[in-house]
Amino acid sequence: MIFCGLPPFLDVQSGTIYGVWNTFAGGISTLATENSTGAGTYYTGQSPDNLFDGSLNTKYTSRGNSTSGTNTYAGLNTGFYLTIIQCQPVLIGFRFGNAYNFSEREPLTLTIEGTNCANLTTCVNWTLIYNGSTGLDTVTSSLAYGQYQSISNSNSYKTYRFLITDKRDLSAYVSYSEVQLFGYSNQSSTSQNGTSNSTSLFAIQSGSVQALWNTFAGGISTIATANTSGVGTYVPNQSADLLFDNKTSTKYTSRGNSSSGNNSIAGLNTGFYLTIAQCQPTLVKFRFATAATGSSADRDPTAITVEGTNCYILVNCTNWTLIYTGPTGLESFVNRST
Repeated sequence: MIFCGLPPFLDVQSGTIYGVWNTFAGGISTLATENSTGAGTYYTGQSPDNLFDGSLNTKYTSRGNSTSGTNTYAGLNTGFYLTIIQCQPVLIGFRFGNAYNFSEREPLTLTIEGTNCANLTTCVNWTLIYNGSTGLDTVTSSLAYGQYQSISNSNSYKTYRFLITDKRDLSAYVSYSEVQLFGYSNQSSTSQNGTSNSTSLFAIQSGSVQALWNTFAGGISTIATANTSGVGTYVPNQSADLLFDNKTSTKYTSRGNSSSGNNSIAGLNTGFYLTIAQCQPTLVKFRFATAATGSSADRDPTAITVEGTNCYILVNCTNWTLIYTGPTGLESFVNRST
């Protein structure tokens, strides 16, 4: 596949990120634990989950075989493994975030392996797909991502393991702030996503949530923008992304065709589209929450349409299939953030 710029992101399945130590390519993973001291631990509050929180201000800090002091081996042969949400994911690149003011702790080289093992704690069937630079070769004076590193790989693995093999200098830990994964889904048309009797919460593909206005079932989507006023806008810092941040204290606030004042049309025919990260998803349920305290119940949406599509380009797609028209479930709620 050929991509202009960086390839698409691969999304990490929640709850699948595990720190490891004393682990080598091709071998069994030894799980690390969170603690303020001791070999086989990562620093309290600096777990591997921080690598995928979208913030360069947090970091993963691992001790490895070191118990105290600065040395050449602290943090080596540590890392993490994780599972990708997308169906049959193929990892073709990555990018590390630096440790900024702890540049001596930054990892310089690593191995990356893939597996489709069901039991990851005992798995020895790891396939090496990369052995080289992290992209953090150059010391920078600010929080930043390193160079994008390409992986020559066309095989699909559900789980990937990253192991640090070298660092910049003597240190008591290895630290880095982010890891971005790039690739694509090698989805099979015959693969399935569960059964008709099983339901689970979907994950939203990173960067796919787009606000809309003046849009009607079966028609082309009209993109909304952030602005302090005007038709076709949503309130700044109250974007559609906030609908999927797991916080009822934030909200999406859209004006639609209204430019000012209270009226019957403000916010109607607005909404959003998004892409589900899971393989061949079937939407069977949804749930809305009321807006945060301070927002009038008059603004609560009470009826919606829901459509689905497999269009590749969504902005000019007209091949939308109506799968639901009816209430949002907020018709009688008066409590806020509910």
